[in-house]
Amino acid sequence: MKKVISTFLVIAMLLSFAACNGAPATSQSSGASTGSTAGEVYPENGLPKDVEVTLKMCVNESGTGSEFKEKAVEQFMERFPNVTIEFTAMPAAYTLIDTKIQAGDIDDMYDIIEYDSPEQLIAAGKIEMVDDLWDRTPYDRDDVTMRELTTDVYYELSYTEGWPDGEAHVSAFPFMGGSGGGLYFNKKQFEEHGWNQNPRTWQEFLDLCEDIKADGVAPIVFTGVYGDYLNQAFGTKPFELAEKNGNLEAFTENYRAWQMPLYTTPEYMETYERISSLGQKGYFADGIAALNHTQAQMKLLQGEAAMCSTGTWVGNEMADATPEDFEWGFMGVPFGDDPDDPIWLYSSKGWGYRIWAEKPELNKKWAKELCLWMVNMDLQEDMAENGGMIPTIRSDYAEDEARMEKVQEAPRAYMDYINNNNVKFESLEHRFMLTSAKAAQAQKTLDESYAGMATGSLDYKEVLARVDALYTEGLAEEAK
Repeated sequence: MKKVISTFLVIAMLLSFAACNGAPATSQSSGASTGSTAGEVYPENGLPKDVEVTLKMCVNESGTGSEFKEKAVEQFMERFPNVTIEFTAMPAAYTLIDTKIQAGDIDDMYDIIEYDSPEQLIAAGKIEMVDDLWDRTPYDRDDVTMRELTTDVYYELSYTEGWPDGEAHVSAFPFMGGSGGGLYFNKKQFEEHGWNQNPRTWQEFLDLCEDIKADGVAPIVFTGVYGDYLNQAFGTKPFELAEKNGNLEAFTENYRAWQMPLYTTPEYMETYERISSLGQKGYFADGIAALNHTQAQMKLLQGEAAMCSTGTWVGNEMADATPEDFEWGFMGVPFGDDPDDPIWLYSSKGWGYRIWAEKPELNKKWAKELCLWMVNMDLQEDMAENGGMIPTIRSDYAEDEARMEKVQEAPRAYMDYINNNNVKFESLEHRFMLTSAKAAQAQKTLDESYAGMATGSLDYKEVLARVDALYTEGLAEEAK
């Protein structure tokens, strides 16, 4: 168990170099006081006990599931019976929210939303700032603030630019730990065939793929329908190459700030040259262009493919289809020539809910309280056990061995790999998102080309040049 705990802490330390968005220092503040007398308020937050409030909430149903979110809401209402939360979870939550926004249906907008790309809403003043939650203590502790409990990387990545006041603020308080991406596999299948479970150089990885192919199994599978799943295994490789080339700092800064060229840099070009070479050797499963995420992952579970480019949620997402004798393993893709070279892995920042700014003040205060409620230790454990997440928002989680045992097998395999290898992390976050039509076209072009570039049906040089050109036009549009 000490090994697992140390892994948890290593994640936090190694992520410390990731994107910094100029997050301001916190200032100490009290809870959400409303001016009510002491006898009429909850002592934990200063909010009135005798005022009925109804909040509407909409979250996305994804591979992590929604049961633990609904449980958290139910517990919150039990603790604060004057608050009613109308909870909605659906796979198309983002689409529903977009429809309401485009229709101008603001009166019927949810108080609390799970929404990935709020940049335009932030600029328009539609999203509430939640910076003040960093100064609050969690509901299950009164001796330490959330800022003190949270690693620098999650704090810094929670801040985004583009607010009307020109400063960086938090639009979604992170309550759910990040996920880790790479190549997930069946350890038992690897053991039966004698395949290398931990290649440390690019040549060792190529040898592994050749051994797998020789045994009649497709070495690698990913979803072509959602092609950016390929980034779970290969998205950090340009940073790995930049470090090898001695220009990591400049490359990272250009990436964060959308400085062009990006996709036609030597680092990206070499990454996709290597991916393309894997396809030329026949190391990708047949028909990947037509596979969605569950179909691709089923090929892994059924033994038709040896490794799948996906994230830590995969075990939870595929729980009902996973054979009893399946044992999750994990590896990163090494790009170095020396076994001691660091292997760069993909790790996302945490998730949080956003609060609609055009709601009554008391609604927004109670919505903030729910966001803070989500970091309670019991709920963090539930997210790890039943959502397949890595509970890295609260650093004190790692101090509880019993809770650490609740982490699912796939994320535990990710953590074990980290503990046994020289790894570095990248979140693939930019400082801001682009909203122009040309930028959207660039992203669409890239998303639809991953499978083709991997298998060789598309020329990666032409695709990457097209993407860079579109992003350049998009940046020019947004500068006007």
